[in-house]
Amino acid sequence: MTEALFDVPPDAPVGSVRAALYYVGQALRGRRGRVDAMTRAEAELSAVVAREAKVAAARDAEVSVPAEGKVARSPRASSARAARLVEPKTGTQRARILDHLVLVGAATDHDLVRALGIGESSVRPRRGELVDAGYVVDSGETTHYQPNGPTWTVWKPTDAARSWHRRARESA
Repeated sequence: MTEALFDVPPDAPVGSVRAALYYVGQALRGRRGRVDAMTRAEAELSAVVAREAKVAAARDAEVSVPAEGKVARSPRASSARAARLVEPKTGTQRARILDHLVLVGAATDHDLVRALGIGESSVRPRRGELVDAGYVVDSGETTHYQPNGPTWTVWKPTDAARSWHRRARESA
């Protein structure tokens, strides 16, 4: 299968993984200098990474909540600085959580931790921010993962979340 990818000349625009594979294949077959081929392949892949970063930034902007990270009422200077530094990362976590909820329909915080690999201490605040922003609501259902274990609230996306998801997919 990879041989077929190397045979196809790049007809995709700049920022194509297919074009990068084409250049690598050309170098492997001796049809193009290795340095030239790797330089071109690297440029293609760099363009892919840049495009994906723009898409992620657009999604984060749409899901962002107008607040910095949470701090105490009278934070130390270092705590306030840390809260300001965490904001870009929380936007990404919010987008991932919201994307997952829309795709699966509903989930508990426990489900989100397991599915997304985000720590519990990060999932709950991010999901709470999505609740405050009107993207997520309590479904009215609960579940248990162990017979005598804690009760977990099942969260579901709102129409606003589904609209965000549709726009994010169309812009990607």
